[in-house]
Amino acid sequence: MPPTKGGFLLFADMRLRQLVGSIIIHGDKILLQKRPEDGRLFGGFWTFAGGHMEHGEHNNADVTCLREVHEETGFTDEDIKFMYLKYVTARRKKDEIRMMYIYVLHMKAQKAPWVTDEGAFYWHDISEIPHLKFSFVTEQVLKHYLSQGYKDMIVMEGSVQLREQEPHLQWHPIHQWDESK
Repeated sequence: MPPTKGGFLLFADMRLRQLVGSIIIHGDKILLQKRPEDGRLFGGFWTFAGGHMEHGEHNNADVTCLREVHEETGFTDEDIKFMYLKYVTARRKKDEIRMMYIYVLHMKAQKAPWVTDEGAFYWHDISEIPHLKFSFVTEQVLKHYLSQGYKDMIVMEGSVQLREQEPHLQWHPIHQWDESK
């Protein structure tokens, strides 16, 4: 049983990990990274460009997004036509709550595929996406984006829930609401 104080459960050891991912698009192609098969994290999976927020970035997910995209792909602000926040996902893993902010970046041009120490980046036709191996959250984000998310810029929130020991990600729009009125 977790420790209690005044009748409330204490979760002082619960950590919050904030991450950013990027759906990078040019025309009808999406840029994805193939993790090395023998990699320690998601070996053999396809992922978004992205990573952890660094000190000083916690209220600036867009800054993290641009930094990570540049570090991993070489794209700069000048290469981007426009970008917007599209998804915020939440899930719990052991003693962490993992929040991920996923941006859509429309690029002015494609770059040739390249390899980094974290994996190789390739452009994929949208028709190829269902045949690639993804983590659960990445797969659900791409399914939503390709089926309906591309139609608007409404920010969607999704949290991972277990139903009969199977993960499910439920989507909800994040609406503007001013509590002070």
